[in-house]
Amino acid sequence: MRFALVSTLFLALFTQSCSKKVIPPVQASANGSGTADIVRLDGVSVEMEVKTVTLSNPNGKYQLRCMVAQENCITPAPGMRYLLFTKTSRWRFPGAKEDLTLEFIQDWTASYKNEDNVGIVPEFQSGGPKNFGVYWLVSWSKT
Repeated sequence: MRFALVSTLFLALFTQSCSKKVIPPVQASANGSGTADIVRLDGVSVEMEVKTVTLSNPNGKYQLRCMVAQENCITPAPGMRYLLFTKTSRWRFPGAKEDLTLEFIQDWTASYKNEDNVGIVPEFQSGGPKNFGVYWLVSWSKT
């Protein structure tokens, strides 16, 4: 019974997210590759087994979702800045030899099949990133 309810909720959320997809703009770096967007937490809510996270910056507002059972379904801290990664984003932390990408984050965590995945990492972490969050993009709206 519980599985059927969660499955129905997930299907409803999936259908809703597919019908409203808007791809956010990607900032370009000097070499032409996309850079990570810097965002802050606006709000978090949890319904059933799904966490909804709203993040924003002066360019727009992201609504993301993840399954709370997933280890990488982190809750961003209020007031902290996060790097948001789409499939074209890259970011090189000081001292790193390679850029951090969404693909790298997913290699260490998980991904949501048939969805536009998004990753977040706290902007400032000594010793490099330790907490990766992976979500599916529900919507992006320009502010």
